[in-house]
Amino acid sequence: MSRSGMDMEYDPENAEAQAPPKPCCVNLRCKSLTYREDERPGLLHVEFGMGYWCCLTNTQSGPDGALVNHARCQQGRECFKPGPFAEMARGTA
Repeated sequence: MSRSGMDMEYDPENAEAQAPPKPCCVNLRCKSLTYREDERPGLLHVEFGMGYWCCLTNTQSGPDGALVNHARCQQGRECFKPGPFAEMARGTA
């Protein structure tokens, strides 16, 4: 098995971890960024229970004072900054 899990068989009970990374704010961080080869700043996996933080504040709140997570750190948030991989992940590049 590779570190990224890309050669694993599909397991419906673990579908969340097997899904490809999705675009988010380039300043959002999570622990999986340190060990998943397919993640980059601005392109992270959505995982239930993952602890996220903002690298601008080094806390679980962004510069706007609101909590950070994959769903909240998206286009439309005042402090959002897209990553260079966002368009590629959406399949439009």
